[in-house]
Amino acid sequence: MQETVSLYLDLEQGQKADLEVVSRVAIALSEAIREVAYVLDPSIEIRIEFVSGTEGSLSLNNVLRTIADKATDPETLRTIVVVVVLWFAKEGASYGFQKGMDLVVGSAPITQKLSEDDIAKIADRVKFVIDGGVAKQQVEQVYRELERDTAIKGVGATPLPSKRPDSIVPREEFSTRSGDINGSVEVLPDRRERVSEEVLTLISPVLLPGSRRWRFSSREGEFGAPIQDQEFLDNLLSGTIALPMTAGIQITAELKTVEEFRDQVWHPTERSVSKVVSVKAAPGQSSLPLPASRPKNDPGKK
Repeated sequence: MQETVSLYLDLEQGQKADLEVVSRVAIALSEAIREVAYVLDPSIEIRIEFVSGTEGSLSLNNVLRTIADKATDPETLRTIVVVVVLWFAKEGASYGFQKGMDLVVGSAPITQKLSEDDIAKIADRVKFVIDGGVAKQQVEQVYRELERDTAIKGVGATPLPSKRPDSIVPREEFSTRSGDINGSVEVLPDRRERVSEEVLTLISPVLLPGSRRWRFSSREGEFGAPIQDQEFLDNLLSGTIALPMTAGIQITAELKTVEEFRDQVWHPTERSVSKVVSVKAAPGQSSLPLPASRPKNDPGKK
């Protein structure tokens, strides 16, 4: 599955965009898209391509593609497209959403026409991303980079490659949208927390009470993390749940990751498992049943 969305740079007549500025714009946009993709679905892989536009413009065409061996909800990609269109819509959020939806629906193949349920799902996800300020700092960085080059007089976004968007944000709005309303540069946060549902392969458990670190491997490599799901730990240590002594045990869990921003890159510094969703003995085998949670008013719960 894949979708495309292009960042369109409107240039002054007879001028060319500065390559260094365009490169920084592309990097900032890539980070913004990756941030949204990670929040919505960590399995998405993003590739960015550069394609020259017509005279007086430049298009940065972004191909959003899922990793082949991981199933991904197609509406996740379309949500990202609508979000990007909204980021660069002059007329505001309501116009940006409706225009983005119109473009996504209109550009989809006839076999992929969106149902009312699809549209409602995208709308809910777009609202979650925008209202939650996901990638806000990265988008502001895009506008700061655009402002550096006086040859760029406007910017817009469209899912139609190399096509001029109907809505163009003029240069005079770059400063406001960059978060630099009073001429000061906003300092980006250097620490953040992420929570995502991940499939972890168990390397070594800890069969003792306490907060010692279990050892796991994931798509990001090996790491140690304590399990903070006390109900799961109580059931495990009491024998209600049995972990077989076999290789390849997989645990689907909510993983909290604390990251620090150093050398222009987010580095994970701490991880913990906040909730265990399911346990599977090995790929292709049956899941190990977890006991149902007791209601809070259960008199048998201590």
